[in-house]
Amino acid sequence: MKQFLATSISQIFNPILIWPLFIVIIIYQVPGLWLTLILCEVIIPIILLGVFIKLGFVSDIDITKRSERKLYFLTVLMAHLISVMVLWYFGNRLMGELRLLGWVIELVGIIVTFYWKISVHLAANSFVLGIVLILFGLKWWPILLILPGVAWSRIFLKKHTFAQTLAGGALPLVVLFIYAYLSH
Repeated sequence: MKQFLATSISQIFNPILIWPLFIVIIIYQVPGLWLTLILCEVIIPIILLGVFIKLGFVSDIDITKRSERKLYFLTVLMAHLISVMVLWYFGNRLMGELRLLGWVIELVGIIVTFYWKISVHLAANSFVLGIVLILFGLKWWPILLILPGVAWSRIFLKKHTFAQTLAGGALPLVVLFIYAYLSH
């Protein structure tokens, strides 16, 4: 039962599934850019993951092996940079800033990945949930209770250590907190 629950939580809150929620939030704020955002943020990363798995560059959908993460993450980072630039120049200021923050968090995560494995599940979920709090207010704070469940699932499935999930969850929240504090 625990195995099923951990696997279910891990898959429901997989970055490939949770990230489109962030994109929907952006598209709601900047509707004219939906095609570019969906392409750069969702379609290209999913296709790349499939190609990388098929070519044997990565062994599983979670990209469990740290050594397999570098090329995929760097490639996706470049696709995401296009989104950042499009939002920055053609979107609204807030969405451009938030996406740029997300990109910086991705970059830091990739740099960390060169030396140590950090939980992308927790980083993506923390970032998306943090954005929800910034845009819709602190009354949404209970959604943060998702994070301990995701962390537990990643640890239970032996995908990450406690420290790796803590780092993955904390990095985006700290950056977003600093941003929210400095911008208000």
